[in-house]
Amino acid sequence: MRPTALGVLLLCSLAACSGPAPSPEESAERPAEERAAPDPDELWAACLEDPTTYLVCFRHMRRFHGDPEIGAQIRELEASHPGSWVATYLVGYYHQLQQEPDVAAEKFRAATELARMAGDRLGEGASLYAGAGLVDHSGDREGARRLLAQAAEAARASGDTSLRYTVLT
Repeated sequence: MRPTALGVLLLCSLAACSGPAPSPEESAERPAEERAAPDPDELWAACLEDPTTYLVCFRHMRRFHGDPEIGAQIRELEASHPGSWVATYLVGYYHQLQQEPDVAAEKFRAATELARMAGDRLGEGASLYAGAGLVDHSGDREGARRLLAQAAEAARASGDTSLRYTVLT
């Protein structure tokens, strides 16, 4: 029986893709830095299979962005899935973490277009929201407001409560 994407992500987030989930006591005893990283192939595949779980990959990258292999893995993911807004979004986020806002903005714009072509309002909203943050950081408040309004519309239409909460609060 093949595990579902949500099952893999739950396993990866709770057990770090390395066995049964630790008890709450075990988790409290080990700092996050000492917990094993999830298997990246499982993690990336799960995010591509079920885009509603892209935030798990997002959090993984935020935690391990200093690992030089992450950049290579993400770029390989995008190259092997050229029509995927998730893969392109993750490349953008990686570049944002690496303090490369121009590359990140380009990738978020590309992810937005890929999501729009696919009719994926979740991807559109998430990518617009990420782009709005970069535009705002660059000092273009009006441009950021425009992108945020579009992100809010897409978030409402997506039905994804996590995205709606993030964008609308």
